[in-house]
Amino acid sequence: MGKTSFKDLLAKGGSNPLVNLQSLKDQRRKRRAIASAAPPGARAVAAPADAPAGFLACASFAGARPGYTFKAGPAGEDPSNRGREVAATNKEQQLREEMDEFNKLVRADIETAKANDAEEIEEEADLSQLQALQEQVQLSKRVDGLHDMRQKALVVAARVAQEVAATKAERAAAAADDGDPGFA
Repeated sequence: MGKTSFKDLLAKGGSNPLVNLQSLKDQRRKRRAIASAAPPGARAVAAPADAPAGFLACASFAGARPGYTFKAGPAGEDPSNRGREVAATNKEQQLREEMDEFNKLVRADIETAKANDAEEIEEEADLSQLQALQEQVQLSKRVDGLHDMRQKALVVAARVAQEVAATKAERAAAAADDGDPGFA
């Protein structure tokens, strides 16, 4: 009796996962009970350390057990098991080869993407520098504009001061002509 997958149980038991889960647990309990119940006359033998999961060691054939086969050799190995191991190894090798081929196919794309990323980073750095320079030019223009406004304000202030002084001088002269001592 092989392992029952959850997928198989769902297919057999409908869509209620609780019923299917219970069914899976029941099947596992039955398998454990069968495995632990040794047939009459069987002598218990310690299983090798490298024995596969589910392996039950037995000194000699003492009757059939549902879900098990008797095979000679350590860990129940026989040529049919060896075939499965070779098939698994071949499948692993095929998957490795497919992965290597895939990596070769995408390696150029990955390198191109890395180069594009490097170019984008460079462009972003250049853009940042350009923006910083533009901000610096704008600030410099504003500072120059403010400096010009200050110079103009100083010129206007000097003219106003001259006009005020001239007006005071004219009033003082006019007051001196009129004899008014308050403007002197």
